[in-house]
Amino acid sequence: MKNKKKAILALFFGVFFSTLTSFVSCQTTIQEPCKNDISKIELTNRSFRDRLPKTLTITDSVKLGYFCDELQNLHETGQRFNVKSNFGAYDLMVYRKNATIDYVSIIFTVYDGVVIRYNDKKFKNDALEWLILGWLDKAK
Repeated sequence: MKNKKKAILALFFGVFFSTLTSFVSCQTTIQEPCKNDISKIELTNRSFRDRLPKTLTITDSVKLGYFCDELQNLHETGQRFNVKSNFGAYDLMVYRKNATIDYVSIIFTVYDGVVIRYNDKKFKNDALEWLILGWLDKAK
């Protein structure tokens, strides 16, 4: 009887830890150094929030640093998102000092919440959306 309880308990913990480690290993993050690499961001508001400005350009180095921090906190969850059914998006053109441009879209999906498309991959990071919303709100 005691051995059966120990076996069930060991099986439970084994399944629990294997599930936990597989979930953690599915999440990847972006680790690109970009603190001093971004020269400006051009933002286009294509969302349902009509009271916010339609375009905004960010060149302040402090704001660009905050953006870089949040960009490095993107988490790729490995799941599929329905981005076709959405309430609009914020489209960002990130100009780097080496004359390249990165495109970032913050999409407000109907079923999956805020999804960020960057380098043809989909990520989650609600703090990045709140950062952009704060910039737009102060600019109005």
